[in-house]
Formats: sequence, C-alpha cells, structure tokens
Amino acid sequence: MAFASCGGGSKTSYQVPVTLDELDDYFTVKSYKLETNAAEKGLEHLSDAKGTLVLVLKRNKEEMKLKPSDIKYAEISGSTNLTSYYVFQADIDGIARKLVKVEPGKEETLEIPVRIIDPYNQFNSEEENQKYRQAHYDALTGVKGALEGISFDVELKDEDEDEDDDY
Repeated sequence: MAFASCGGGSKTSYQVPVTLDELDDYFTVKSYKLETNAAEKGLEHLSDAKGTLVLVLKRNKEEMKLKPSDIKYAEISGSTNLTSYYVFQADIDGIARKLVKVEPGKEETLEIPVRIIDPYNQFNSEEENQKYRQAHYDALTGVKGALEGISFDVELKDEDEDEDDDY
C-alpha cells in the first residue's frame, strides 16, 4: 500500500487542505493518511485499486448546532487540479451523523474505505486519458503536490423540506 499523509513532521509528509464543509466549525483535522494499492495495480488498472482514508479529527469546544437527523447525506472526495474527476470518493452519511454526536475535546479516528476513480473517458484521446490517469495515479501514490484537497460534502435537510414534494 502507498501512503500519502500529513502531519508528524516527516520530511516525506505533506499537507493538503481537508475541508469539512458544515462540520468545519466543530472539528479540527489533526492528521490524515491515504492508503491505496494503486502502485501495485498500476496506471492502467486504477479501477481495480482500493483505498482507505484514515482521518483523525478533534472536536472543538464550539456548541454543536446540528443533530444527526439534520444530515441529508454526506460524502468525502479527493481532488487533483489536473482533472475534473474525483481521485477517490466515498459516501459517509452514517459517519457524518456519528460525528455530530462527538463530545467537545474528544478525538475521533475515522477509517473510511474509498472508491478509487479511474478518469478514463471513451471520448478523450488516448493522450488525454493517459495524462488524467497519471494525475490520479500520482495523487494515489503520494507524489507531493498531486493530491489537491480532501473535501467533505455535507448536505443538510431544509427545515421546510417536505417528503411529498414533486419536482
């Protein structure tokens, strides 16, 4: 497994921004580690790669204004500035609802299995596909600067959201 990590003061570690969206006020990101087998699978087999994001969060003292029932859905994704595709993605509805219940001052370690995204597109030239795959491969194997950011996307239920709305 390849590791991309932040924190710890190691010369090989680097930091990418980790945004928590609606949970930013309530948590501080202590560290993260992205573990993948992308190097073993190789550039042409990214769709077969697997990964885990280990995220350590510390609950701030800020009073929580959210309840688990306020969360409609949540996902986490990694990005690179060279493609419009996510590098990895995972649905984390249950994790986000659990985080809302964490007591102030407590650290929470999350191990999130992530789905690796192969950016291959049949409408792109082979040269474009190769460039995009290389960008994802670099981000997944820990090449410094290749992973641009990690983002939570938390969608809250509207107060007046009606289950019977037809659009």
